[in-house]
Amino acid sequence: TISGVVENCNGDDFDLGKVVIQGPNFQYTISVNDDGSFSQEFPNCSMVVPVSIYGIDLTNFLTSQAAVFDFEGEITGLTLIACEEFIEPGIFIEYEGQNWDIQDSTTFAYTIEADSAIIDGNLELLYNVIGFDWNIFQPSDPLGTSLFIGSFLVPEGATEATYEIQFISQGFLISGTCDVFYINQGGASIVRFEDTFTDEPEVFDPNVYPGNVDEVIFDISFFD
Repeated sequence: TISGVVENCNGDDFDLGKVVIQGPNFQYTISVNDDGSFSQEFPNCSMVVPVSIYGIDLTNFLTSQAAVFDFEGEITGLTLIACEEFIEPGIFIEYEGQNWDIQDSTTFAYTIEADSAIIDGNLELLYNVIGFDWNIFQPSDPLGTSLFIGSFLVPEGATEATYEIQFISQGFLISGTCDVFYINQGGASIVRFEDTFTDEPEVFDPNVYPGNVDEVIFDISFFD
């Protein structure tokens, strides 16, 4: 049995919470009761197993740090303090003249492609992010009818990535370096790219370019 309570570090109430119990080759997600308590039985566990336990306050989007134990059949009286920001993976992009809105659209979707290569003897990770709107997307021309295509090249373990984002529907692209974060949250690995681009964008289609883009803010995160 693993039991305890999840608490909000600010003393705020929450009516939706969960606990993630992660082992070497398993992960359990259990709901938290109205009073924050939880309990999960493992009747067939007869060996010592290392586990990491997270408490998540989904009402206020907070998560606890991992409580790490060698589980031998029972852990009771555990208190998990949810105090760190709980990252909801997704796409946020904003610039002047933007004619599409991810946050309020029910027809927006995106895909993530990951690859790796050895470049000059170093391992480089490549992430391609493609965002599209089902209202205008044509499967016969997936790249030409996308809203944007982002490529992020990251040396293994680096905190900066080289990127290029083409805004297909509005005729311009931005490129440079951005911050990259690796987040272990509730037993899940998240990759996050952030930057505020303030240079001159490269215009490849002046017919659809808004003409007044002097800043592009993006925050792109997804499960790795």
